[in-house]
Amino acid sequence: MVRHFIRLLITVALLVAIHSLTVHAVYPAQVQTITIDTPAPNTLVGSPVVITGRTTVYPNTGRLAYRVLSQTGEELGTGPVTVVTAPGQPGRFNATVSFNLPRTTGGIRLELFDLAPNGDALGYAGVNLRVAEYSNEQSIVIETPRPNTSSTGTVTVSGRTTRYPDQGRLGYGLLGEGDADLGGGTIPVQGSPSGRGSFNAPITFTPPPGGGPVRIVVFERDPETGAYVGYSAVDVNTPRPIPAMTIQIDTPSVGVVVGSPVVVTGRTSRLPNRGFLSARVIDQAGHELGVGVVVVSETTTGTGVFRVPLTFNLPPGGTPVRIDIMDRDVAGNIIARDDVDVLVTPPPTVGPPPTPIGPIIRFDTPAPGTVVGSPVTITGGITRYPTNGVLHYRFYNAAGGQLGGGTFGVARTATRADFNVSLTFDLPPGGGGVRLELYDLDPVGNVLALAALNLTTSAAEAAQLITIDAPPPGTYVGSPIGIAGRTTRYPRNGQLSYRVLDAAGAVLGFGAFPVTGSADGPATFTASLTFSLPAGGGYVRLELSDLTAANQPYAQTSLDLQVAPSSVALLMQGSWRLTALGSRTAPTGAVEGTTLSLIFLSDGTLRGAGECLTIRGQYHAEGDSLRFSNLNASSRACGRADLEAQQNAVFTALQSASRFSLQGDTLTILYDDERQALQFRRD
Repeated sequence: MVRHFIRLLITVALLVAIHSLTVHAVYPAQVQTITIDTPAPNTLVGSPVVITGRTTVYPNTGRLAYRVLSQTGEELGTGPVTVVTAPGQPGRFNATVSFNLPRTTGGIRLELFDLAPNGDALGYAGVNLRVAEYSNEQSIVIETPRPNTSSTGTVTVSGRTTRYPDQGRLGYGLLGEGDADLGGGTIPVQGSPSGRGSFNAPITFTPPPGGGPVRIVVFERDPETGAYVGYSAVDVNTPRPIPAMTIQIDTPSVGVVVGSPVVVTGRTSRLPNRGFLSARVIDQAGHELGVGVVVVSETTTGTGVFRVPLTFNLPPGGTPVRIDIMDRDVAGNIIARDDVDVLVTPPPTVGPPPTPIGPIIRFDTPAPGTVVGSPVTITGGITRYPTNGVLHYRFYNAAGGQLGGGTFGVARTATRADFNVSLTFDLPPGGGGVRLELYDLDPVGNVLALAALNLTTSAAEAAQLITIDAPPPGTYVGSPIGIAGRTTRYPRNGQLSYRVLDAAGAVLGFGAFPVTGSADGPATFTASLTFSLPAGGGYVRLELSDLTAANQPYAQTSLDLQVAPSSVALLMQGSWRLTALGSRTAPTGAVEGTTLSLIFLSDGTLRGAGECLTIRGQYHAEGDSLRFSNLNASSRACGRADLEAQQNAVFTALQSASRFSLQGDTLTILYDDERQALQFRRD
């Protein structure tokens, strides 16, 4: 990623001078131009921020890449931005972009790229934005929900503000596709009027009838003008309803005389849940004469079509038979079907009866409905040796989610093929029904035979809980962090996985650590976990997971902690008003009525302003060292000799400053070989 961005920057520079050579020689199609419509340059934003815009052509991968940079060039966030349209046509985008707030307040730059397969830039756009820099400015950071979280209509919105809102509340609005208004309201903010704020409130809404993305916009408005003074937004996804399934048999028609095999064609309203349908042929008494599977192909409109030959035993005398095509859910229940009654030609009067061509898989043990664990031992057989000597298997939970899968070998004898195998799967949390399906596939993946077995798992066996006993929530921590806790079951691989995330969801560290216990009982753990400290401090989230074989969380817990910001980061938070100066041990209080304040910007710039003086310059802070350079002062008449003398003394003191210290909201700058001090208080 870093290599691509470096290459990107070089390419963008070359585009200015040799645009046609760089783009047209390699990619002779239309030139890509990216336009960012919103937010406008220098807009005050939070994280996530909503960006909208256009492209002259559809991007190479259907997506743009974004990154957010601080004023010092630090990368604050990267990711994709989806573009909607058709290949070769203009595109448009409307996306939420997440990033870490810069270590210091001030400006950020949002950049968009269209990347070629080799990493070259086909198109580029950028916009300079602001996050809260002064105490009267507002930035809103949404910490939860994370972008694209699934929701059925209730979601907890939490985050923070750079200053406490004027009304003690923030507004929120909900937008569906096409910016459809889904409602809104207000949420309370905790904090004090002179400081920052935080919020954590549940929001309930009615999902759009067709499901899809819902944008949650959190904002503050000026109570007098109604203008927006701060906003942030995040997209969540609501489930789209699964369309009803219908099956239509086109051929053969009712009453047609057929033989074995019979070719059946038809259509479905959508693809089946498992990609295929079940088929059977029955006689007038309901006896099965043959079974099979029907592979369904998807059309360009999302519907399905099928054409399959079905082999069955001809009934004596050529009586009518019924062809039955069905779609089943993972529990084996029929959710859609169609059938047709046809006539069959009488079987030949001489010779043995025909033998069905398709193989049949049978289960011997366990019996349907048996309570099992993982692994489970199954026995059975198949009437014909399977392709490549193996059968394929999959386990599903009651909702259709896959719990495991793979292949196993089948033992071959002179007359049959049998199996006796132990199969592993992920136990569903809380227990419940599981469905085991066995397949015989041909070399191109078509299903030749299918059998299914419904089983049950025990809730007691499936339960897994992870508990973090230490440290308590909200504790200030560093790296590494020591943790202790327990699990109700021994983890799958004898270890737990961990991630540490910052407030914007960026990963600060990850890994795994072992637990102590026996394979058939509970476990305990103590571990030392390493992660990168966010320079600006703030909340971090520790996530512990017991992962399945597919690297999905089987059980998970989380703990919110805090990291103290570095002293340099604290120096750059807010503005500092002079309260005293002079002797280090007994400084003199500032002249009454003074408003002389200093602001330390993230790019190393110092700004100072008072009634009689304006200060500009550069500063360098590292550890507790603080030095100033290129200091300039602009004086103006203020009608107060005492103020004028004091503020000139501050300017002179800054030129010999050497160290600083912070205690709460008090800043002390030592100068004159550390014999004297300036004292400030954070506004």
